[in-house]
Amino acid sequence: MTNITLEQIDTIMDRANISYSEAKAALEQTNGDIIATLLKLEEYKKIKPIVDPVKEKKSYSKRFNTFIKDLNKSSFTLQKGTHTYINIPLAFAITIFFFSLPFSFIALILSLALGIKMNIEGQEDISEKINSTFSN
Repeated sequence: MTNITLEQIDTIMDRANISYSEAKAALEQTNGDIIATLLKLEEYKKIKPIVDPVKEKKSYSKRFNTFIKDLNKSSFTLQKGTHTYINIPLAFAITIFFFSLPFSFIALILSLALGIKMNIEGQEDISEKINSTFSN
């Protein structure tokens, strides 16, 4: 068995994105040969992809933008009989609700007392889920 140096372990850890113990064990199996170790790790699919925080952040912002677009495809309506009092995008309704929380609760109680129906309309799945929650 050859002596495995810390530099060899660090090289494998950096290139394969694996832990110290995994790098050391892989190097021991290949008698300290870095290239053979990397090939063996690749063969057994042990090399972990390096996570780029910038790409991950873009992914979150992209998902958030998609979520907002989906909310804007749905609308929040208040209606009594055939008369519609409010018909606004759902994202806007949620924003108004949170920024004017005390007023929103009073308006919610009044609308329920007056028999005004709240509804979420849209082509997306989100409207069906919300409406089924309101109905039950």
